[in-house]
Amino acid sequence: MAKSVSAESKNTINVLILDDQREWLETTQINCEMLFDEIKSESESFNSDADVQYFPCQTVDEATAILSETLIHLMLLDKDLGVSSDGKKISGVDQIPAFKAIQPFCQILMLTADMSPIDIARAMRNGASDYLFKSAGEDTRAHRHEVIKRALEYFVREVEQTKTLSKSSGKIYSQFIASSPAMQRFENRLIAVSESSRPVLILGDTGLG
Repeated sequence: MAKSVSAESKNTINVLILDDQREWLETTQINCEMLFDEIKSESESFNSDADVQYFPCQTVDEATAILSETLIHLMLLDKDLGVSSDGKKISGVDQIPAFKAIQPFCQILMLTADMSPIDIARAMRNGASDYLFKSAGEDTRAHRHEVIKRALEYFVREVEQTKTLSKSSGKIYSQFIASSPAMQRFENRLIAVSESSRPVLILGDTGLG
């Protein structure tokens, strides 16, 4: 039987960082690396020796491809992602619903260089867990520590709660037995939408079952 998402998450923490500027991409990863050893040792949801893997991206397409193939626990998303080929600004905030549709349990933290209450509120409405300022300083270290730790614990808690709901409901999806990453992702998405009344269309190649 396949390991649950929460069991896997205790051994590996996957962090996706999306920022169109490479210097900020590297800076954000460095800031995370400085905090994660402390966060892992304090969190009951993860093993202290859990491996942290980073997936740096500069475009929405890159991030979408990774989210479609890899379980991501935490996503650090820049508020502004440059401009498109037709000259329009690309808003990270506007991409949140699409990212959450791919991985409902992924905790998204919006990165912002300025404190705009309107943008922060809109990001939260779109599905972000919290926000972080891009500039790093000793005055923000404790805040960053707490926000990231809380987001990772939310990931595990939401997965566990949703799986508990699925088992108690007696639905057929609670009896899934699968070993492939693709089927595990499918099960997680199925569980995530099971409590919703919205119609869901599942597509796949002929012969996949």
